[in-house]
Amino acid sequence: MASKPTVLEHRALSLMRARFDAQCHYPSQDQQDALADIIMCLERMRTGRAANKVFLSAVDPGIGKTSALSAYLSVYLEDISNPTPVRKIGSEGDAEGILICINSWREIEDLLVTLKPHLSEVFVRVPKGRIFGDSKMREAYSMRNPNNPEDRPFIIEASELAKDGDAAAVFIATHEYISQTIERYGSAQTAKPLFFHGRPRSVRVWDEAWVPAEPITISCRQVHEILNPLSQMSEEVYKTLSAFITEAEKREDRECMMFPDLVARGVTYETIDAYLDRTQASHSTGEVERKRALLYACIMASGKHVSVCNEYGYGNTVLTFTDSSPYAMTPLLVLDASGRVRKLYHDLVSRRVVKLLRTASKDYSQLKVHLWGRSAGRGGYNPLKSTDYLEVAEEVVKLIQSKPGERFLILHYKAKDHPTHPVVDFREVVQEKLPAEDHCRVRFLTWGKHRATNEFAEFENIVIFGLLNLRKSTLSALQRIGMGVRPEDGEVASIAEFRLGEHNHNLLQAMCRIRVRKAQGNRCPQASAYIIAHPSSGIGKLLPEVFPGIPKVEAWGKQADREIALSPIQKKVYDHLHDWAKRDPGGQAIRYAKVMKAFGISDGSYFKRAVRLSAEFNAALEQIGIHEDRSRGKNTTAWSIFDRSLIPQPTFQDFGFTVEKAA
Repeated sequence: MASKPTVLEHRALSLMRARFDAQCHYPSQDQQDALADIIMCLERMRTGRAANKVFLSAVDPGIGKTSALSAYLSVYLEDISNPTPVRKIGSEGDAEGILICINSWREIEDLLVTLKPHLSEVFVRVPKGRIFGDSKMREAYSMRNPNNPEDRPFIIEASELAKDGDAAAVFIATHEYISQTIERYGSAQTAKPLFFHGRPRSVRVWDEAWVPAEPITISCRQVHEILNPLSQMSEEVYKTLSAFITEAEKREDRECMMFPDLVARGVTYETIDAYLDRTQASHSTGEVERKRALLYACIMASGKHVSVCNEYGYGNTVLTFTDSSPYAMTPLLVLDASGRVRKLYHDLVSRRVVKLLRTASKDYSQLKVHLWGRSAGRGGYNPLKSTDYLEVAEEVVKLIQSKPGERFLILHYKAKDHPTHPVVDFREVVQEKLPAEDHCRVRFLTWGKHRATNEFAEFENIVIFGLLNLRKSTLSALQRIGMGVRPEDGEVASIAEFRLGEHNHNLLQAMCRIRVRKAQGNRCPQASAYIIAHPSSGIGKLLPEVFPGIPKVEAWGKQADREIALSPIQKKVYDHLHDWAKRDPGGQAIRYAKVMKAFGISDGSYFKRAVRLSAEFNAALEQIGIHEDRSRGKNTTAWSIFDRSLIPQPTFQDFGFTVEKAA
């Protein structure tokens, strides 16, 4: 994007470098060039010289993306606040106004702190009936340990901010609000609530993950659960939706169907809200909101082609995505470090929807990664079926106590209260085993909240449980969004590579919650990560790609799951299924009868008792991603591959299994 810098660019670059010097932060020349591209892109948008594209800065965390944005905003606001500004607001050929989209309230405040001298020109959009930093927000952000500097309350007062969004030079809001407003008005050019002096804002910045459309996924099983109550709203809608779902449940994976046009039958967001308001007295708030989200998804899919997705454990799901144009907010600058490793962005760049600015990664040679190769799925944290989580908690406590004085962030699965599939609250388990004097140096975070927070940026250690696995239907919808392929346009490639890109994205975001996100010149500071993941997750191949320069991964914890003893017939069936999985049958099921025939077994009762019902046998299959296929109900007739990549394939011995000798 090389061109002659403007005066404002020069001043922004100088301010950014001065702030870096004050922080003893010295980026490499490549990193400085990448940050200069951010400031140049902002200035081109301000002066109307930017192309109608989405620009992506994928500079690694800690190098200074937000610092570059903050420096530009500071200089811009200084001119606005100056009684005799260098530029006049709204002068001909010089469009004005900046729109900033940020993921969370805490991040918004972090940015506001750097703009404190000029907050009277900054408007922050908060939910209706609330003001920034009010008691509800303060309560939401109050932490368990107020003595920690990370647990500070809001320090920006609402009285310091602009009261009128249209008159404020800088408009800041959350992703959710901006997305809903753009969807309602069609584009940033027509979204009046986002205007500056009655005109569209010319500078638009999206911090963290950006997707040009929203996935729409509708579970046939969940729709069945609400069909009878739905008949109270409309008998015609009930019959139409019931017939569609019944047919969808019979379809094969990737088949294309037409979702019924519910809007033409009088279903709107308003009628759904009215129906739920009438029935909410007899249901919990959570249940009502789940129904609302499902019915809203049905409206969004109304009259569209959808693709069928066979999902293990969930039955069939239909999917598509919203009609949002990737150009609804262009020109737009996206600041997301995951742009370097996420397949979704690579697809958007290849389609020329996104233009990649100069980028620069860090040297992660001071990041020490330790891997505990064992099962790490949610099933191991179900107290009704397993006590494995107790062993894990003991190892984590032992690890924490081996590093006195150092802080730990523990990223784990969210606790869930469910009659048959609960997930234990791992925070409570660890704190119960950990001495009280160590509680103050351990913090907990759940998957889903692992992005875009700097509260733990000084922590030396992180413990990560497994990888965040999105459902197959969500991955398929995101893949189609990236490739620009709607269900009626045909099939897309296997999601295996796309899934790895999502793992890369989540792994980078999770790891960079601690001091890994910082930079000392071209390198990250010394830090340690302790990951619990099974070898079949493929994490060993992901780490060097996500973290260039990383040293050899070391082992930690008990380096094998408990010894699993298989009988001779169980080992034969295990090997047979493992070989079948290696041939990558695309996730199709293999019937019990076919396996029995391969070994000359005709007695189904014996096979069920000696093989299928064996806890040891099922534990072995679990570790290579094979389960009994329950997608058609409780009466299983086959095994299927769990929806994740099985590459690299570990050998039988890699899992530490032993085989009982025949008598």
